[in-house]
Amino acid sequence: MTIVEMDGKNLVIACDSCGGVGEKSGDALWAPLETVGAYAARVPLMEVISAGAEVISVTNAVSCEMNPTGARIIDGVKREMKKAGVSDAALNGSTEENFPTVGTAVGVTVIGAAGKPRFGGCVAGDRVILIGEPLFGAEIAESIPTDYQDVYKLLENPEVKEIAPVGSKGILYEAENLAAINGLKFSQFNSNIVNSNIDLKKSAGPASCFIAVTSKKTTHKIIGELK
Repeated sequence: MTIVEMDGKNLVIACDSCGGVGEKSGDALWAPLETVGAYAARVPLMEVISAGAEVISVTNAVSCEMNPTGARIIDGVKREMKKAGVSDAALNGSTEENFPTVGTAVGVTVIGAAGKPRFGGCVAGDRVILIGEPLFGAEIAESIPTDYQDVYKLLENPEVKEIAPVGSKGILYEAENLAAINGLKFSQFNSNIVNSNIDLKKSAGPASCFIAVTSKKTTHKIIGELK
């Protein structure tokens, strides 16, 4: 995620890509094209919304033909925008019409605007909590990832200082990165505090879970604290 200050406002920019997942002969994992589009959009939408920004633009770069592949992927992007409550944001994109493709690929960029992003302000002693669980590949079709409403509820809580969706690098990476950005270190609690079936290094695919920093204990899974 990138934050660019412009004329007293902040542009919050996030992107994600998905390749080799779809319905073409060269894809490594079969998945409905609408799902491909939805989950490619989900990651940057989650990142921008988690920063407290208003989504103003969504761009899709489909590296396949418009019909039938691109049209169905774009339908998935629109579906995800509706779930996130940002259907009114500007949507544009591009497709590959010059060459035939044997694999499915798409990139999605989301731009938001915020007066003051929900970013930074963490101090030593703050708790890191986990909402949801890491899901990857075929697991996504079997379970429901965390909902946008979970993020919106946390944004309304003044005790929540920062929210970070978890991607392919896993929960531990996001926690350590979040701490480093704030000039701190992440200290993981003893394993018996965390549900034993949660792998902190496992990919969370299309942001199937996220972490948040709060100054108070909560009923969520507490995985560690900042020092």
